[in-house]
Amino acid sequence: MSLAALRVRGKEQSAHWCGAVILSSRWVLTAAHCLEGYAKGAYIIVAGEYNTDEDEGTEQQKYIEDYFIHEMFRKGHKMNNDIALIKVKGKGFTLNDDVQPICLPDETANYEKELNCTISGFGSVKSGTSGKSVNHTFQRYN
Repeated sequence: MSLAALRVRGKEQSAHWCGAVILSSRWVLTAAHCLEGYAKGAYIIVAGEYNTDEDEGTEQQKYIEDYFIHEMFRKGHKMNNDIALIKVKGKGFTLNDDVQPICLPDETANYEKELNCTISGFGSVKSGTSGKSVNHTFQRYN
């Protein structure tokens, strides 16, 4: 799976913070706003996770070496350019059946408007719901 979880370390355990996708063994893509509010060392990136409340034995945890927030983030409209690259510390993730980079299109690919797409992530599946209804299991919709 190419989905990763960005977690924040607490005193006794870490908590799910944001979703991310694996680009390669050492690079992860997430939303820029997910990297606000905590020091770099407070974050853990977890790949191979299907349920954020359970240890399935497929997870790999890594720390952040550095991150790069889009230079135009929050310029103009509040959430414009809400994207960031994370460089994983050390040798990065071990790619296997449970941890894979996302499939990216060829740079010359063109797409028609209003095509169906696949989205994935951890979190609420309904707009305006409270944190109590957050789904901690990987969801995929077509």
